[in-house]
Amino acid sequence: MIQEIKTGLTQWVKGSLGWKTERKIVVFESDDWGSIRMPSQKVYDSLVSKGVRLDSQGGYLFNKFDTLADEDDLTALFEVLQSVKDKNGNPAVFTTVCVAANPDFQN
Repeated sequence: MIQEIKTGLTQWVKGSLGWKTERKIVVFESDDWGSIRMPSQKVYDSLVSKGVRLDSQGGYLFNKFDTLADEDDLTALFEVLQSVKDKNGNPAVFTTVCVAANPDFQN
């Protein structure tokens, strides 16, 4: 209990000392760009057939449908971002947190 309070206070202090602004800002940040959770449908089907549960904590959607963004996906995203402007005419900005490497599925 004491450790949780210390951790909470430490995080609050770190956050309080950070950058501040009076401007109203909406922040979009998306992590795991470039991440490959499931290398192929064949691997997915094989794991399911062996009884591996891939549906816990909403994982089904990620494991079944998550794919790498392709050129069309990024073009569509950039078109939407360019269509939204702030009062100064600046387009929306999207921060992508990219994965530097993926598992070696062959091993």
